[in-house]
Amino acid sequence: MSVTRARVDGIDKDCTKTHEDRRIKLCRRAVAVIERQLRFRDRLTAKDLINHSYLFVTDDGRPIPHVSYPYKRWARTLRRLTRRHRKPYAARHTSVSWNLMIGRNALLVAKEHGHRPLTMLTVYAAWAEGAPESDIRTIRTARNPKEEKTIRHWEGFEHRSTTQD
Repeated sequence: MSVTRARVDGIDKDCTKTHEDRRIKLCRRAVAVIERQLRFRDRLTAKDLINHSYLFVTDDGRPIPHVSYPYKRWARTLRRLTRRHRKPYAARHTSVSWNLMIGRNALLVAKEHGHRPLTMLTVYAAWAEGAPESDIRTIRTARNPKEEKTIRHWEGFEHRSTTQD
């Protein structure tokens, strides 16, 4: 997936925080989510319900107005699943940690997630060091990176998933 722009506090930015475009490898499950959103967006477009280029939107197709919108839905989902509350942003940290634990190149992971290499080494490296093999197997299974799949191109979005190892 290519990340070329950002949205901060509801304001669209023409570039990322680091002013560098990022290419991110997605696992199969993430690709499935993106594909589902593309189909949803296509249905809304076909019904003339949207006239914008946002991929993740509200139920009625409007661009997500503020970060609180998905946070509230996230909290509601966790309650329904009877899971401990965790901020959605924690998923980003989990992604970085898991990538390091399964042995992906730390510099590449830093670039994909918009971190400086020093941040990667000081903040996240401890998670990878000494990780039990059983945890690493569980992460590899959850990511299930065996298939390569291409998501169709969509304005500003292109992705080719490949194996994560």
